[in-house]
Formats: sequence, structure tokens, C-alpha cells
Amino acid sequence: MPIKSYRKAMPAYASLSACPNLYFQPILEEEQSYPPNMWSVLAGMYGGLKGIVASSSFAGLIIPLLFITGGAFVIYNQFRPTITEQLLYSVDYYNQGTTSPVDTEYIADRLKYVSNPGQDYFDTIADSLSQHISEIPASVQNYAETMYLSIPSLGFNRLPIKPNVESSVKSIYNQVLTSALAHFKGTSLPISGEPGNTVLYGHSAGGSYNPSPTDVLAAFTFLPNLKVGDIITIEASGQTYNYRMTKSKIVKPDDTSVLYTTSSKGSLTLVTCFPAGNNSHRYVAVATPVD
Repeated sequence: MPIKSYRKAMPAYASLSACPNLYFQPILEEEQSYPPNMWSVLAGMYGGLKGIVASSSFAGLIIPLLFITGGAFVIYNQFRPTITEQLLYSVDYYNQGTTSPVDTEYIADRLKYVSNPGQDYFDTIADSLSQHISEIPASVQNYAETMYLSIPSLGFNRLPIKPNVESSVKSIYNQVLTSALAHFKGTSLPISGEPGNTVLYGHSAGGSYNPSPTDVLAAFTFLPNLKVGDIITIEASGQTYNYRMTKSKIVKPDDTSVLYTTSSKGSLTLVTCFPAGNNSHRYVAVATPVD
């Protein structure tokens, strides 16, 4: 009996051309990739190093040596402070007795590290002001309450100011400047309400003194760091007077123009020796009242 095979006919309404996707539609799977992590990176590095060591006898000697050296360095840095401390104790290094962090002679003679304008300078200033003293109100001439200066940008916080210092007498102004800034007698004060010029001065000091913004004796060392626009505050008689720094200049000691204001609103003038610790010139900062 002959063997016959039969093939089921395709439906009349269907054809491959009419439905190209009906048959033999492959399913494609996308390959998924994962971001590298620390372990895969380390595994890759290990495999690479292993291959290098296997291919070169020189690398097989150097690479393990590098790992041993690095490990020894890490261990040394971990234990070095403890070992050093124990050795210092064993030789009695810390038992040196009691010492002062600052030499007593330095403390006693600290004024020798700060600039001194000199008596001639104040005599010149006083002579220039003497012809204008009658213009200063009695309320200013007789004012004796401590005032305070603050300049946030320089770290000055309520530095005391002694008003009406007799600056023509060296012993007086030297004594005042050890504990306060000085207001130059014969110049105005903000309490007057008049548009005059208030002049304050203080010492500057060289690096040997190690000045600080909180140390009134040498705080004006930082005065040249003032910038235009910085706010300066004076406190007097319970009132606060704000000024804005407008300009600065360096003048010769005999330049008395710094004593007088050219502003119709009045001004505040801060003076110190310049360069710091040297009295060859004067650094002058001028500020005007803030409306």
C-alpha cells in the first residue's frame, strides 16, 4: 500500500503576504548589562595582575614586594603615635617642670613691640587743633564716659575708647593706649550732633608682638585690612552711631589734614602707625555716617 502524506492546506483567506508576521515570528531576547561594582573591578584587577605575574618573572617579584611594602606602611602609621608616645614617656621627656608659654620679660616689656607715634607728632597735631578748640561744643570737651568701637569685618567687638585724651602729654596717651583706644582731644564726637570729625587712634604692632583683634593695645594693626563699604560702629551714652568706610590713605606724620572733615555729614577718622610697628607714616581710614 503506497504511503501518502497529506499537508493541511492554508485557509483560503490567509496568505503569508497578507499576514507576514503570522508565522515564524522570532522572539529576540535583549542582553542585560549590569553596572560594574567594586567586587567586579577588584576581580578584574586581580585577574590582570595574575596574568602579568604569570607572564613575567620580574613582575612576579616586584608586585608582591609592592603589596608587602604598602601593608607595612599602613601598619606603621597606625601604631607609630602609640610607640612614639611610649618612647617619650620612657625617657622622661614630659617631666620638664613648669614653664610659662610666654616669656615674662616679653609680657613686661610688650610696649617695646608696638609703634609709638612720638611726642613731636602729637605736638604738631595739638598745635593745629588749638586754633579750632573753641568750635568744639562744651558737651564734647567735657565728655568722659567710655565709648566702644566695633568693626565686624576686622573682628573688633566693643573695643573701649577713652574720650578727650590729652595727646600732647606722652605719659598720658601711653597709659591710655595700654587699655583703650584714644579719642583725640579737640576733635568732635558723635554725641554732639554736629557734622565734625571724630578722630580715634591706637597702636599697631609688628609680628613679634603677635597682635590680635581682641587686644586693644595693638588691635589697630589690622586697620589696613578695612575695605570700602565696611561698617564701623561707635557706642556712646547708650546710643549707637553707624559709619561706612569710604576711603583710606597713607600720609606723612606731619600731615594734619586728617583732622578735618570735608563731608557735610561729618566723619570718623581712624589713625595708626604704618607700616605695622613702625612710625614712619600713618594709615588713615575715613568713614561717613550711615543715613
